Amino acid sequence: ITFSSLQGDVIALESKSIRRDTYRVRMGGSTIAPVRVARCLGIWLDQEYTMIDEAKKKIDRFQSKIKLLLRIAGPKWGCPPAHLLRLYVATAVPALAHNPWSLFLAPKRYLKKAVSIQRRTIKRFLSLPSCSGGDVAEVYAKVPPID
Repeated sequence: ITFSSLQGDVIALESKSIRRDTYRVRMGGSTIAPVRVARCLGIWLDQEYTMIDEAKKKIDRFQSKIKLLLRIAGPKWGCPPAHLLRLYVATAVPALAHNPWSLFLAPKRYLKKAVSIQRRTIKRFLSLPSCSGGDVAEVYAKVPPID
């Protein structure tokens, strides 16, 4: 299966039995070129169905929400940890909760990275030492675990 896209969510599937040089997808007077990754219904699909691109984008979105949260309501501005955790659950956690199966279909290292980021962030919000367990911090902060 080969994905093709043209200015949006158009996907063409290529059959292996058809030679690539004879296979043409025409739309609106132009030929659609095959690409490695295509977006369909908000999900990035790759040819190998590894979901790596979707998992990377999801983790990047998660990290950017955490950075934004620390910029606008971090300890520097006197935000209490309870409010910071509520903001975290309301803004950053949904970035991972949207289409959560993509993290489970991707290689395990992406799920482990997301769990590590969440636990490190909660420990930072609660000012816990680095030797403390992140899973205990999740339970104490009443934050839903990723794994």
